Amino acid sequence: MKKSSQSQAFTTAIPVGPITLSPAAQSLVDRVSSEWTLTPPVEALLRLIAENMTRAEFCDEILAREGFVVPDSKGARKVHPLALLARDHRNAASSGLQRLLSHLEN
Repeated sequence: MKKSSQSQAFTTAIPVGPITLSPAAQSLVDRVSSEWTLTPPVEALLRLIAENMTRAEFCDEILAREGFVVPDSKGARKVHPLALLARDHRNAASSGLQRLLSHLEN
């Protein structure tokens, strides 16, 4: 199977599976966990929020190096795919935070 030229354009792989949380995400987990008694489903939600925060930060680090615009396989300029991925991770974290806050208020 031939590798696409697009996959060769990016220098850093996105980690999959369990990840080490960023300092900001770990701080959120620590603060919420110390101030509230969380049920297992809420702990899982908090972990997902923190992972999405971490992945968005990881994408931002790469975007800072590689830029928000990259060439496609034909040389045309396009938005870096990680810009979209960072947005998606931020949206997921935001949605999760809204659910978490709603749960903690009740």
